[in-house]
Amino acid sequence: MGTRIIGQPSIDSASGGTTYVIALVDLDLTTGNKRMHSARGSYFIGGTEFIGVGEKGAIGSLKDTKEVRPLALELMLSGVDANLVADMQLPEQHGRDVTVWLAEIDSDWQMVEEPAAPWWEGFINSASVRVDQDKATIALVCDHELIRFQRSSKARATDEHQQTLYPGDTFFSFLPQLSNRSVEWGGQAVRVDNSLGAGRDRTPGNRGGNRFVDP
Repeated sequence: MGTRIIGQPSIDSASGGTTYVIALVDLDLTTGNKRMHSARGSYFIGGTEFIGVGEKGAIGSLKDTKEVRPLALELMLSGVDANLVADMQLPEQHGRDVTVWLAEIDSDWQMVEEPAAPWWEGFINSASVRVDQDKATIALVCDHELIRFQRSSKARATDEHQQTLYPGDTFFSFLPQLSNRSVEWGGQAVRVDNSLGAGRDRTPGNRGGNRFVDP
């Protein structure tokens, strides 16, 4: 899943001559942000410089779809000095943020306009290295940020867990007393159905938890 907002300057430029699309990538690593793009030289987004890696960099393709799905993205960088790989501390980069923009450049290699918004946002899932003599190729498999909604937060709807997050908060303290209790709601008697159990997963999108049903 990727979204690209195209401004009028890019539309006019594409209609009037030859243009090229480049990818700009920001890796928020523990060793500091690494910002690069798929052409050569330097380009800027909001005053921040991105360094060109040319043919040494590659970005995997995403299948265009009408569905809202968290599509993974693969990033590769080749020709890296093998002696520098250890300095990148790849095992520690799991979960670090990745942001990708798409920008249009003209035949003079000038950026037509800065991208209005990122094309893809996610985080590093895994990293691998292939060494050939003194050069290395680094591959990063990155998950889209939407996949976080499919993973359990391990937060529970219980008073005990709430106290670990917000000591003194009584939000869930009366939950056991409400279980299967009849109350008046909207002018009619209803029962708090706790058949799904207090303590269900509180991950966004999870449908478990308490609900009102007819008595």
